[in-house]
Amino acid sequence: DRRGLKPTDRADNEAVARFEEAAIHFTDGSACVNSAAIDRLRACEDLAITAFQLAVPQLHVRVFKGLLDLLDLVVIRLSSLDDPFAQSIADACISRYQYQIVEGTIATILHGHVESGVEMFEHNRSIVLTQLGRYRISLDDVRAIDPELANQLVEVGEELEASAIPRSRENPLVSVSEDDLARSDRSLGSEWHALVTRVRHLPGLADFLKSTPFDALQKAAEHGPVIMVLVCNDLSCAVIIPREGSPHPVVCSDATLEAMNELVDRLTAATAVANSGNQEVLEVLRQLWKVMVGPIAKKLQELGTPKGSRVWWCPSSVASRLPLHAANPYKAREQGFSSLYISSYTPTLGALIRARQNNTPTVSAPSSLLVIEQLRAPGREEINRVGAEIEEIQRIVPETVLLDQQNCTRHTFLDAITQHPWVHLACHGHIDHEKPFKSHFSLHDGDVELPDIARTHLPDAKFAMLLECHAPTCDANTLGEPLHLAAGLQFAAFRGVVGTLWTMDDEDGLLLVKEFYKRMVDGEGRLLDHTKAAEALHAAVGVLRARRVPVARWINFVHFGA
Repeated sequence: DRRGLKPTDRADNEAVARFEEAAIHFTDGSACVNSAAIDRLRACEDLAITAFQLAVPQLHVRVFKGLLDLLDLVVIRLSSLDDPFAQSIADACISRYQYQIVEGTIATILHGHVESGVEMFEHNRSIVLTQLGRYRISLDDVRAIDPELANQLVEVGEELEASAIPRSRENPLVSVSEDDLARSDRSLGSEWHALVTRVRHLPGLADFLKSTPFDALQKAAEHGPVIMVLVCNDLSCAVIIPREGSPHPVVCSDATLEAMNELVDRLTAATAVANSGNQEVLEVLRQLWKVMVGPIAKKLQELGTPKGSRVWWCPSSVASRLPLHAANPYKAREQGFSSLYISSYTPTLGALIRARQNNTPTVSAPSSLLVIEQLRAPGREEINRVGAEIEEIQRIVPETVLLDQQNCTRHTFLDAITQHPWVHLACHGHIDHEKPFKSHFSLHDGDVELPDIARTHLPDAKFAMLLECHAPTCDANTLGEPLHLAAGLQFAAFRGVVGTLWTMDDEDGLLLVKEFYKRMVDGEGRLLDHTKAAEALHAAVGVLRARRVPVARWINFVHFGA
């Protein structure tokens, strides 16, 4: 019964051997261009089900990695195209296979192939998130050796983003011929792969654009453990990735998909009205500790993780909508997670690794803080009490540049963030949970979407704070990925972001801003290393707690990134 993660007894050795041979031939030939990618994806789905039932770990890993590769092949061509039909195909494929892949990843971990499970987890989460920048890769190393080859990669990559989409407008999950699926990008794709092959023959670039192995992913835990969280029908599974050594699985048998969805529903209802439902929030946090976070905290302590250390959460699906950092047993002489560790979040392991690259403190070269003010936008309620927050920021950070309501347009917004590594956003944000990278900031002359920011050259984008943005809202029973706007901003550009899980109470903004920014400057008002943001937020939230604000209000603030 694969739904219960209880594989059937091993089939006879001869049958397993025949199936394994067939699966090897299939996965080895998965790059063949003579059959439809969607056909091969659906065939691989059948193989994955059988591999699961046969309970042969190595075969299981091979087939599920093949399924991921094929899903990537289909989605990579379509998900970054601004075409409704292309998006519908990509969305349908991701939706169709998302749960099966998560289930397969958990089974891989339970089979003892924990490192392979980490690689599958990262690949799966990156399939959607990395489409925006898949062909917008760093070519500095290539350009240093072969500038012309680097330029060719840029040109073909740009053409691929505008390549043709399927000509058929039938059900996107039925068989579609390769000619219809990618007629005009066939030659571009071949040219791209030929260029990549040439790059891999250059000195030191043999692994250019290949799947990331565990040894490389483990760099995400360089400054503290990273906790992956996966949820499926019958249980949840976390993996603690340490700085060195093997990853450690934590099975959470009571954290079923139904149980986690129920917690999300209860939390959503309790936080819908300001200053209400506080007792219900406490009960949610208590239950979250019991079924998931408590066992993880216990394992961290067994591993010798010092109290007060930084840890990073990398949750998926429904777990992304829960305040894992604030889970608490609420028992005498027992501490909650926020009293044990300083939490940050990251959308992927790769995003955290990238956030630390070229990460040099800039105290000796003060950076100005850009404040973007857009209190009114078409179809949006006016944001209250921001004026006092901006005045407090200007008092604490003398080098503040204000882009105000009158002068903030889509053009000036994008131009200003290229010039300022530090940004405070006081404007409406909107989550598009069905198409995460359609999420945007609302201005009076239009929207600035996350792809607009990602496609803007921001090599020194260090930190952003967005407190006035709307929280992600989606059906808790969907298996889709509810990407938080702050997570999307960190993934797209900034090394660190502070945001909120749901709409902030008006009373908290001024105090939070004051307590946070005064910890982010030196004695002369110069901005410090942005990697201090998590500790500064933790301390600022501590002030809110000391003032006994309702728990639903202080658990709202979160940090993403380095």
